Amino acid sequence: MCESTLQELFFFFKFMKEFSTYFTERAIVTHICKLRVKIAKTRNKKHLIHLLTDAEKYNYHTKEQILVDENQFTKYQFELNNQLSKILPPRKKWVKLGYHSRMNRDGTEKLTSNDKNFYSLLKTIKLYRKKDPQINWLIELDKFVKDIQSTIENDDLKIKTPLIFPKLKEDKISKIETNKCRPISMFSLKERIILSISNKFLTILFDDYFQDSSYAFRSKKNKEGTSTISHHDCIKDIVSCQKENNNQTLYVVECDMEKFYDSVNHKIVEGLFEKLTEKANQDYPYLKLNVVKHIFIEYLNCYAFNKDVPLSNDNEYWSSYRIPNGKFGWVEKRLLDLKYYPNINTERIGVPQGGSLSGLIANIVL
Repeated sequence: MCESTLQELFFFFKFMKEFSTYFTERAIVTHICKLRVKIAKTRNKKHLIHLLTDAEKYNYHTKEQILVDENQFTKYQFELNNQLSKILPPRKKWVKLGYHSRMNRDGTEKLTSNDKNFYSLLKTIKLYRKKDPQINWLIELDKFVKDIQSTIENDDLKIKTPLIFPKLKEDKISKIETNKCRPISMFSLKERIILSISNKFLTILFDDYFQDSSYAFRSKKNKEGTSTISHHDCIKDIVSCQKENNNQTLYVVECDMEKFYDSVNHKIVEGLFEKLTEKANQDYPYLKLNVVKHIFIEYLNCYAFNKDVPLSNDNEYWSSYRIPNGKFGWVEKRLLDLKYYPNINTERIGVPQGGSLSGLIANIVL
């Protein structure tokens, strides 16, 4: 085998692993723990407000019980919390971190409360694996992990249409004006983990094909090699550009793509995705992409704004969330005026807001 071939193989094995290898027990448990910690932070805020006032409307203990059947989202939260309680240790059993464990790696500052809770939960799981491996929640956790691992071995996974939660754009609900909302998609725990890890794999796989001037939803490292690039690196590069062109006039244009996620056409995304996977097959000929390709297409097929988002006249939906005159604003009239589609009803338009793969889709389209 020639030296160049060996170098190519070395590059492949070093930087691009098979899709299934991303679904390790640690990776799945990490996602579960991060979600649990996020929920713990929300509950902690509610608890703090409850301690500060005797007002019954802030008593989240009784309020949560009353609201379980109020709408689809409260049912979703209740079921998600129940599922997490079955596969994770109760909050009171979480291990307390020592002083050094509460500091970052270089010991210069304390970890955030989220990070402290996250490491505490991981340590608790590790402790019980040695101390009491037959405890019910740990057995259920291992079952859940193995279920996900077996699911992604075949390309027959089905992703259900997500629950659509109306997130108000304004702070307060108006009783007179139209209350515009964003349609936030909520997937099941199992689907969230599968989609999130699939997104990580595809982001790494496609990252070299994206623009260097794109800073969001990337796996590319920053210039220092210390972390993934983000808006912080974007600001640094703008400042650097300004210094390099100190004696010249610079023009800056700011724009926003209105309803971007809600207006993405599925056919365009599928075509671009197919081109990228073909390129990836050339660069990494030994990778099996059939399962992750299936998951990506299932993600597209599970939702379209013009098919699945509740309309303004769906009174039962809006009443369940106590939002009068609720509306998910769209750009249908402009799409029709610009004659983008001969028949908009035959198209599938829009990807889930809040779904793991939507950021990747944005980079694919852009």
